[in-house]
Parts: sequence; C-alpha cells; structure tokens
Amino acid sequence: MRKLFRLPSILAAIFAGSLCAPAAFAADVTFTATMGHDGDQIKTPVTWTVTKLDKAGKPEAKPTAVQTGSTFHGALKTGHYVILAQSQGIATKEKVFVGSDKLSHNVVMGLAHITLNMIASRGRKPITEPIEWEVYTYQKGKTEAGVMVDKSKGSTASFSLMAGGYVVRAKYKDTKADLVVPLIAGQSYDYTINLYAGYAKLAAVAGKKAVTQKVTYQIVRQKPNENGEYELIAEKEGATPNVMLREGNYVLIARYGKMWGREDLAVQAGQTKTVKVTVREGVGAPIVISSAN
Repeated sequence: MRKLFRLPSILAAIFAGSLCAPAAFAADVTFTATMGHDGDQIKTPVTWTVTKLDKAGKPEAKPTAVQTGSTFHGALKTGHYVILAQSQGIATKEKVFVGSDKLSHNVVMGLAHITLNMIASRGRKPITEPIEWEVYTYQKGKTEAGVMVDKSKGSTASFSLMAGGYVVRAKYKDTKADLVVPLIAGQSYDYTINLYAGYAKLAAVAGKKAVTQKVTYQIVRQKPNENGEYELIAEKEGATPNVMLREGNYVLIARYGKMWGREDLAVQAGQTKTVKVTVREGVGAPIVISSAN
C-alpha cells in the first residue's frame, strides 16, 4: 500500500498562502507641499496625516501614517488615500491613488474650492444652459475694479483659488449677477446664485394697429445718469420678442423707423408680464449708452 506523507500544518499553511494570496505590495511615496499652484516648496514643518479609504470611499478609523516634516516619505500599500497636510494654520486635504510604482505628489496649500450653479428664481430648477462665469479679486466699487483671475462657461463652474475675497460674475442671456465670496484656505463652498429674474413679452403699437415688422426694443435703467443718458441693460429685435430680466424697475424704449415710444417696465421674479409700447413720430427720443458694468 502506498503511503501518503503530509506536511506539518504550519508549513502547509505557509505553502498554501504563497499560492493563493500574494503578499500585499507597498510602493514608495513622497509628498511635498507648495503655497499656491506656482509657489515654492514649503520648507517649514508640515504635519502629514495619511489615511486609507475603504471600499465605500470613507477614511478608515485610524490613520495609516503620520509624519511631521517638510516632506513625507513612506511606503503605502495599493489603494486610495486621503492626505491631510497642516502648516502655518492652514489645512488642506487631497485624495491620491497609490499603485505599484513610486509616487511623488505635491499638495497645493492655501487654496479654497468653490462650485457654482444658478436658478432663475425661487423654486426653479438649476439652469442647464451655458452660463458665463468670471471671477474677480474683490475691490470696493465696481466689479471691474478688481482683476479677473479665472473664467469658465457652462451650466455649472468650479474654481480653485487662493484664500481671499472675490466677486463672481454670472452672465446668462440678458442678465448678469455679481456675488461677493470670501474664501478661506482649505474650505470648499457650494453656491447657488438666484437671479430673481422674471420675463417680459414685448409688443409695439402704431396708432391702433400692432407693429408686425422688426422693432428694436431697448431696456434701460429707470433713472438716467448725470448727463441725462440712459444705460442699456438689454436689447431685442423682432415684432414680439421675449426678454429675461432681473427683478426691478426699468424703462422700455421701442424704435420703429422714424417712430419711437417709451413705457415703464416693472419686473417681478418668477412672473411673466406683457408690455405694449405706443410708437409715433417725433423728436426727443432718449439717448441710450452701453451699460457702465
């Protein structure tokens, strides 16, 4: 009878483990930090807290590694991690993936992150059409007194900016809105800009008949400037165009050939109003200039 030889239980377990479960691989990683995208590497001590993320993307209860120094050096197993870098009262979090190769990653500190979308009025869903977004440094006075530092176009926008004060200008159709946003380093912000906008349906009447040809409609500020000129908010052409405007009081000027007319226009958020302007020949048509901002 053939005899069967069995390996000792300990050796058998080691042998089986080597076939079924290869040893977890640890890659060499290096983390550095700069103050801003184009800043020099931070040489003062940085406290690094590196924590592995579980399958659900949540940080594990205990950090994987903690170090203090201008640079982090270590060996991390394959997986997703979140890095918390703290220096000079500023804290920044970034996520990284560690694979089988050496990894060098720079953490940009001093940044704040802002995400923006827009609604036309209260209760409306976010706008899905393209919006022009511009970000200016904050200065007292008009928005243009600051420096434009970034811009984007889309229904939403995301910016990463150095901490400080900014003005976000959002342009949609014939409307625009400015929002002052103070940003703190290491923080993320989500803003929904409410345009408080309403709609106006425009029409012109000559005598007792509706004008069915192309009319030029100019929506201007209610009060003229110190020179008696009216600043243009929006301009439309057509027989009966629609216009979106922010809530407020305006003056509507209609021009048709040698005829013109004016009518007060009050816009309420979320409402649609029909405005008819009577046009006739005559002098004294208001002087309209481009809006100052």
